[in-house]
Amino acid sequence: MPVWSRLVPGKQWSLFAGKVSGMPASFADLQELRPPGDRSWADPFPIIRDERCWIFFEEVIHHPKKGRLAVMELFADGSLGAIDVILDKPYHLSYPFVFEFDGAWWMIPESRQNRTVDLYRCEEWPAKWAYEKTIISGEEIVDATLWEHGGCWWLFGGVPEQKGGNASGLLDLFWADSPLSDQWTPHPQCPVIAGNDCSRPAGKVFRHDGKLIRPAQDCSVRYGYAVKMMQIEELTPDCYRETEIQTYLPDFAPGLRATHTFNRAEDWLLADGARRIWPG
Repeated sequence: MPVWSRLVPGKQWSLFAGKVSGMPASFADLQELRPPGDRSWADPFPIIRDERCWIFFEEVIHHPKKGRLAVMELFADGSLGAIDVILDKPYHLSYPFVFEFDGAWWMIPESRQNRTVDLYRCEEWPAKWAYEKTIISGEEIVDATLWEHGGCWWLFGGVPEQKGGNASGLLDLFWADSPLSDQWTPHPQCPVIAGNDCSRPAGKVFRHDGKLIRPAQDCSVRYGYAVKMMQIEELTPDCYRETEIQTYLPDFAPGLRATHTFNRAEDWLLADGARRIWPG
């Protein structure tokens, strides 16, 4: 095996951002925020605070290939501020789900390799975060996504069909009385969705035109190939139903092969996209 094939990951992820309302037909109007050649940026979660926009995201240094979490400011003209690494562990981290609750800011990163779903609290905005507690342990959950609905807090998470396998084929759902709880009850329908074309979360749940929308990854072609918008029709402790209403393909910038995140913060829309990269 050539040395370069062990050092080059095969693809590079970039962020895409723009002030686009609602659910556009495509991501074509988004501006690319491309990282240096030795790394990838993915899983953008924008947060508006004090009229400023901050992007929390996954940064992967290509050698060695392991994800860590970072934050940078996105200015009104589309330029970027300095990057601060906010969380780096011996295991892979991604999908920094940041949310506000009870007067504080919280984050749940994806930490499947540690077999935990962990909760962090912001001690100093935006870059200082402290471990609070583990809310689910012993489970291989990816891309934990919270949503409050019907007097409950819901946690969506991708899970593997077999231990240690790909976690894009099944969606599990849990509920609790608080997002800070460490007592999460599995939904009786688990897995509530099966199939690698619409199971794994792709961003925050949101409301649009009176509809409750869950972004989902379509991994049927390849990992993170496209984003599907799934309308949640029913969400109760007894029943979960959703239907597909829109798909975003990786056709909005030259050379893209995948896109797997959709997140909004007020008028900002953030996505990501991946291209093949070669040694040289």
